[in-house]
Amino acid sequence: MSNEEVEGLFSDEHLAMSAQCDHEIIEVLNEQIDKIEKAVFKEVKLKKPYKKLLTVPGIGEILAMTIMLETGDIGRFREVGKYSSYCRCVSAKKVSNGKNKGKGNRKNGNK
Repeated sequence: MSNEEVEGLFSDEHLAMSAQCDHEIIEVLNEQIDKIEKAVFKEVKLKKPYKKLLTVPGIGEILAMTIMLETGDIGRFREVGKYSSYCRCVSAKKVSNGKNKGKGNRKNGNK
């Protein structure tokens, strides 16, 4: 959006000015993010799993690279559940006969 388009969204001049300031800050931050992303892509050696991760809806270049770097060799997880646990997507509740017996293992996985 241009500054004029942002200004046109508000009837109050003070809100319009505030929105324009926020818009300009967002533009500057986006430029900085682009610079950082380009620098990171120059340094990181992309592996085969990266391309596969890009095929998943909602996973973009940066997230795919982060997952690739954090996970390492996916073959080290013998089961899907092991990887889910590593990602802290599985709760570590201890239940017996429908009763809670503790919440141990709270530091399990990779934060």
